[in-house]
Amino acid sequence: MLMLFLVALAGLGLALANGANANGKPVATLIGSGVLASRSGLAWGFWTTLAGSLFALFWGAALLKSFSGQGLVAAQVTANPAFLPSVALAAAGTVALATRLSLPVSTTHALLGGLIGAGLVLGHGQVAWAMVVKKLAGPLLLSPVLALAVTWVLTPLIRALTPAAGASDCACVGVCASVVSPEGALLMTSGVALQVGTYPECKLEGGFVLMPPRALALRGLHILSGGAVSFARGLNDTPKIAAVLLPLALFGKSGAIVSVALAMGIGGWFLAKGVTATMSQKITHLEGREPDALAGNLATAFLVLLASRWGVPVSTTHVATGALVGAGASRGEFQTKTLARILTAWVTTLPLAAALAAVMVVVLGGIQ
Repeated sequence: MLMLFLVALAGLGLALANGANANGKPVATLIGSGVLASRSGLAWGFWTTLAGSLFALFWGAALLKSFSGQGLVAAQVTANPAFLPSVALAAAGTVALATRLSLPVSTTHALLGGLIGAGLVLGHGQVAWAMVVKKLAGPLLLSPVLALAVTWVLTPLIRALTPAAGASDCACVGVCASVVSPEGALLMTSGVALQVGTYPECKLEGGFVLMPPRALALRGLHILSGGAVSFARGLNDTPKIAAVLLPLALFGKSGAIVSVALAMGIGGWFLAKGVTATMSQKITHLEGREPDALAGNLATAFLVLLASRWGVPVSTTHVATGALVGAGASRGEFQTKTLARILTAWVTTLPLAAALAAVMVVVLGGIQ
């Protein structure tokens, strides 16, 4: 009974940590470019991620199987009562630590590390390394490089098809303290004023924004693309975590997916601000650059949805980060210090989760 409780606690705790670390990533471009405020962006991410998570009820069977440990370790290992709770607790601890440090990491990597660590201890060193490299580690390593390349190519194309980044018309209606011409001359101190500039410049108290049709279409497509990435993330991540809960009698496939979806949503709603700030502000400059942000979202949504369709366990974190770097690289600018911290977190995620899982197997083995 205690072990069943630990499995449920570990699985739902991992879902909570996943939501906290990952729910803000798909909407980071919306927040970073100034299209949505942080609160509105996270709300949009919450609802679209929840939709994707629930859609995994119909389209998540392949990922459920991959992250149950089948084929990676022997059947007697996956049947051991300590196996899945050790995997989930290790992954949850790793992701929670990264979230505390405001670093975006891969829950997929943490789960893979947990599966390997627990499998090595319980299987006496026997793990199907060929499967790890071919079906799991390979896609995880390739996906950010592919996202960077796709975004780097796509960004100039979208710039060419859209208005100048951030271009819009802005009107301040009511009493304005002052309106100054580009040359610095004072035009008026009160009354109705019309100021034309970029979207951030148009955020005037008491004013409203008038946007040309093409800029308005770009804005709508950008918001929809952020929702598409959130949907894709929910679809891809939920089955991986739900696999932990399947052995419990009180969770069938549907119950496991719905429970994980709700826990991910709670984590994303209340705990995602730190990682969201890193993704939206500290990798590359996005404010007033909607075509760049849109290119990153389109590349991320396409690659993650494609991977989910074929049961390939890519990391939305890796894909989204690669896309942001690709958008910045197209202009020759991104924050190398932030990127170095993120890459360090990525490299240490798998071995840390493996070590924690090995320790948890020993601890839980003593409880049985």
